[in-house]
Amino acid sequence: MTVLVLFLVVVAWLALPFVPAVHEAIRRRDDGALPISDRYVEDLAGAPAPPAAEAPAEGARVGGYAYVGEAGLVTDEVAVRGVARLAAGSEVLRRVTAGVGVEVEPGTVLRGSVEAGEVVWLGTGVTFERVHAPLVEIGVAAGESPERGAPTTPLALPDAEVLAGRALVTGDLAVPAGHRVEGDLVVTGDLTLGDGALVAGHVKAHGDVALAAGARVGGNVFANGSVGLGPWASVGGAAVAEGTLRLGRGASVGRPVAPTTASGRHVVVTSGARVYGTLWAEEGGRTVAEPAPTAEPATA
Repeated sequence: MTVLVLFLVVVAWLALPFVPAVHEAIRRRDDGALPISDRYVEDLAGAPAPPAAEAPAEGARVGGYAYVGEAGLVTDEVAVRGVARLAAGSEVLRRVTAGVGVEVEPGTVLRGSVEAGEVVWLGTGVTFERVHAPLVEIGVAAGESPERGAPTTPLALPDAEVLAGRALVTGDLAVPAGHRVEGDLVVTGDLTLGDGALVAGHVKAHGDVALAAGARVGGNVFANGSVGLGPWASVGGAAVAEGTLRLGRGASVGRPVAPTTASGRHVVVTSGARVYGTLWAEEGGRTVAEPAPTAEPATA
């Protein structure tokens, strides 16, 4: 009898590592990574690589340290060691590479990739596909939000299932203005963060993710739907949307010390937004001016 008991104890002890797998097979939990399409092949945590030294394409405009293109320029490629400036109405069909920076004036069409060693500045009304630099700036700088870093109130999630440090919420979740959620958050529906709200960890949602003015996510944001960042909202890590990615005025993705990726099927970026790393639109991206404020009704 003693031998049998000892045998059963040993078998149970050896089986312990397999218990989580058996439990997951019986009752699945959404605690893994959100599947992302193969089209996003960027290393979301890696720093941008310097522009590759390749032979210029036929019809390329190759400068020495600097290049200034004339208005209405149409060319396959622009490649310089320093700074490249593209005038309004230009069109580049393949690639722009610069060792230091690229300045793109409004109304320009950029097909293929734009890469710079330090910074890319895009004016409004620019069409792009893939932009890659330690800093990508859009339009006129927006400055700092007066609400950035404001204190937040902890938010209890009594209906959430906590697993491996993640809070799993079934259905939609709205985090009220000025509140915060500690750790990582998984939502099977849509996620909305009110003004100044904070999720300290990573976020993934099977629906849409919307950050109101000044809302923040400390880690990555992955969504099967769309991702929208309101004015001065920020994502400390990657922002990846299977649908549309929208960045409002003053919104930011990534950090200077941790370049990352902001990507979506369609991407719309408002003047004043910043991306540290790669801005990638699979089916089309564009920069827009800040929407005009709504006029107040006249009073008698």
